[in-house]
Amino acid sequence: MSHLLQYMERESLNIYNKYSNKKFVYLDLKYWILLRDGDQSGNPIAGQIIEKIRQLYDAGKCIFPISDTVYYEVMKQGDDIKRLSSIALIDRYSEGLAMVTAEHQFKITFGYWIRKHLKIENLIEPKKRIWSKINLVIGFPGFAQQFENLSVELHTAYFDFASKIPLQFTHSNSSMFEPFKGKDDINALNEGKEKFKDQNKTFKEMFISELESFIQEFKILINEELSTLFLEKVGRLPTIKELEGVNADDYCKLIIQMFREDKLTNELPLLKIGPALFGLMRWNKDRVYKDGNDTMDVLHAAHALSNCDYFFTEKELRSMIVQLKLDKMFDCIVESDPKRVLDVLNSF
Repeated sequence: MSHLLQYMERESLNIYNKYSNKKFVYLDLKYWILLRDGDQSGNPIAGQIIEKIRQLYDAGKCIFPISDTVYYEVMKQGDDIKRLSSIALIDRYSEGLAMVTAEHQFKITFGYWIRKHLKIENLIEPKKRIWSKINLVIGFPGFAQQFENLSVELHTAYFDFASKIPLQFTHSNSSMFEPFKGKDDINALNEGKEKFKDQNKTFKEMFISELESFIQEFKILINEELSTLFLEKVGRLPTIKELEGVNADDYCKLIIQMFREDKLTNELPLLKIGPALFGLMRWNKDRVYKDGNDTMDVLHAAHALSNCDYFFTEKELRSMIVQLKLDKMFDCIVESDPKRVLDVLNSF
């Protein structure tokens, strides 16, 4: 494990405890833009939302954590002034609080799940272990190079310093940053949807089909966590021969079968939320992939549902989440309509 990940894991519980008395409210890009532009829109509801969020934050009732997904979507904005205005709002209302990447979260939740089944005691639940600061999560350009030149004694001090730097400061020179241009390949997605439209007869089959593909992306992480568990139990890393007996493929098959038999629900959030949402996009025969942002939307949902109390997002994403009952499964209130968002904020 890298020094950075070791530091993040050591600090995560302290960071969670610092904010645990507040409501965790996750905003996707739509609502960060509303916070930025709402006062100029002439929309009274937008103005009230902005004022209410300001009041709740100043009163210490809420924190608005972000993810690397929020950061990259903000970086899609080609207008330097608007991008920096968005970053200033993120600095203020998130205080730099961020969830670790979806891959890192998977590793934490898988590790917790397997240790719980092995009846290992004194485990800390994943929801308390996925917190860090945004500069560390995104690995701000230059951190790694600067870190290499430091002695081991300075590592912690360096990461303490890096975690406290506002995004506004690191992004003040906009010429350093090209707008993020990552998009889904909508042509390939629409072609694949049409080609395999009759492959699954039930939505459960569709979900399992998506899961079988989705879980392959995490096999390396599964093996890494199994090696870590071996180290904890035996005091050394396993040999290649020892790893041959228990490998990621076995666990992938086990997890898929447990989902098939409804023996897993919300224990491995990313493996539930991702395939369910991607599956529903395919299951709806009339839906066409259009803007190339579906993966970003699924990642927003994965970050928000399993870690936050509230999620304010786009209408379509909320509709899918509610249809799949993911909001109930993860005990997260999800709203998209600004009037309903205002009602929720007023209820705090």
